[in-house]
Amino acid sequence: MKQNRWLGNTFVACCRQAFCRHASNASIVTPRCAVSHQTNFEQRKRTFLGKRDKSSAGAIDARAVEVCEELNKRPAFFTTSSCAGRAFLWRGDGVKSTDSFTRWRVSHDLVEEHTEKYFDLAGLEDPNASGAASSSLGKSQRPELSSRQLLDAAESSTGGGPGITWLRFEPFILHVCCRDFTAAAALMAAARTVFKNVGLQGWGKSQLIVAIWGDEGLDMPLAGPAGVPLFCGQEAWLQGLVNSRHMRNWGKIDRFTAALRAMEDPSPEPVPSGGQVGEAYFEDDLDHEIEEANLEDAPAAKRRPGPRHFDVVGDVAVLHSRPQGADLSEVGKAILAQARQVKVVAVKSGALGTELRRPTEAFEIIAGRPRLPLITTHSEFGVKIVVDLGACFFSTRLAGERQRLCNLVRPGEKILVAFAGCCPEVLQLAARPEAAEILAIELNPVAVQCLGSV
Repeated sequence: MKQNRWLGNTFVACCRQAFCRHASNASIVTPRCAVSHQTNFEQRKRTFLGKRDKSSAGAIDARAVEVCEELNKRPAFFTTSSCAGRAFLWRGDGVKSTDSFTRWRVSHDLVEEHTEKYFDLAGLEDPNASGAASSSLGKSQRPELSSRQLLDAAESSTGGGPGITWLRFEPFILHVCCRDFTAAAALMAAARTVFKNVGLQGWGKSQLIVAIWGDEGLDMPLAGPAGVPLFCGQEAWLQGLVNSRHMRNWGKIDRFTAALRAMEDPSPEPVPSGGQVGEAYFEDDLDHEIEEANLEDAPAAKRRPGPRHFDVVGDVAVLHSRPQGADLSEVGKAILAQARQVKVVAVKSGALGTELRRPTEAFEIIAGRPRLPLITTHSEFGVKIVVDLGACFFSTRLAGERQRLCNLVRPGEKILVAFAGCCPEVLQLAARPEAAEILAIELNPVAVQCLGSV
């Protein structure tokens, strides 16, 4: 986010419940529950696809855009991650999630120009080398090591030199969230016409993920443990290894896209009676940005005391009125037990008042550790928003409207956000590249401080 500056009261910021397979004697729930599950899946889909892309590229790989669009436009699927294939050089233990892994020269396209520079290892760690070094590598530098010796060295090398440098090609990878097992089976059948490695990566109460892996992978050493290159003068051969994999990988992506287009949309699967569809909002492992809890469709025996509807802002459950005929303490405890992300349950008694649009009465905390002021950090479409619930206005129910407004912004436009509150629109706009400048106006100093705390 660009540097912030104050101008009086104006702040300028340039800134499923998853399904189980039916037992032979499983009864089927009413159509209302099936509709509820479909609605829950659609909500998760909108929320997930509305988030900003946090990958290093900031967008879907160009070669994967078409296949992702084909899946995301269908009601039974949405993509959660993808990679169209890439090549890079690396050192370390080979696991990207660890600190002992470093990679260079990541390329999602063919290695065509400056081939010798791409495979030149001398300048990998030189920040001024722009990914390539000018020094030449002689064939006499190749060590006389057998493949067994190289493998042993790779397993035992813990230092004493630059370490083994590897060339890796990662093929097409795609993860897709499916509405139900019928949809997952249809997707896997289409994928297996092209790819061998297709299966369920996992399923839970709110997610059913199909993982598709390409089979054009490559991991080969380019330098021994002492850092001595192994393939001097064979850059054209190395280039062929990478480029041929790219071409075969892209061809399979195109064939998979064609298979998807020929696939009929799977019909929604009937929900077994034990599905407890109405509780899906609470168990959303795929997306913890729960905006509203709704138990209207839950079986009566499983309903907790108190109101069926409440909002969840960050880790605070907000009831909009005092429960009638129920013990407040029991209501709060039941919500804490049911909604894992909730740490505090509070009742909002008064309406908004004054020109600052702040609650006229203090929130009543009925469960959880007392917290004054009642500040929480809410996540909306991947953007963190600090909210002081007792001092400024914020509604999770406007998340869809905020997303709609953000989608209307065109590149280079200057945006004025009047009555900005704690600035959820400003933060959503600042997380996107389109707006050239964002001007937020807000009188409530506490709301402005919330923005400064992000």
